[in-house]
Amino acid sequence: MKRFLYLFFFLLILFWLEAAFRKVFATSYFVPQFVILFITVFAVSRDMKETLYWCFIAGFLGELFSGLYFGTFIFMCIIAAAITHFVTRKAAYQDISFSTVMVIVALQVLLLPFFAWLFNLAVGGLGLTVHPPLAEFFSWKLVWRMVMNMFLFFPINKSFRIFFDE
Repeated sequence: MKRFLYLFFFLLILFWLEAAFRKVFATSYFVPQFVILFITVFAVSRDMKETLYWCFIAGFLGELFSGLYFGTFIFMCIIAAAITHFVTRKAAYQDISFSTVMVIVALQVLLLPFFAWLFNLAVGGLGLTVHPPLAEFFSWKLVWRMVMNMFLFFPINKSFRIFFDE
């Protein structure tokens, strides 16, 4: 129970950091995705079943400020965990190197907006609303988000390993 609370506080701190950066920098792509990075770091060191529980918790927190339909950010967290699990378990070693992080972050930065667009397309297909164009989710500025996520992955991973690896 104590471990769960510590993990939740760690996630909450990262969520508050992301929310504060989004408030200060508004729509800038220089804001890293701390909640997605938490899921990525968690998926590297834990099994997929435990990661899916945390995907829901992190996704629910992310839903508070996402501005998308409810469920989109939870879906994006599950996709981020699946990408990380696939790359670290199937395509590369579980040990994290810089090239592995580059692949994981690049896939996440490119595929998460695409899956968010698909999710919104599915909701729009139900006749509830007009589906948004693909250009709303993609921009060349995603490169800056990729750089920021790569830059901050290792400090978050290191602090996660210091506090939560027994």
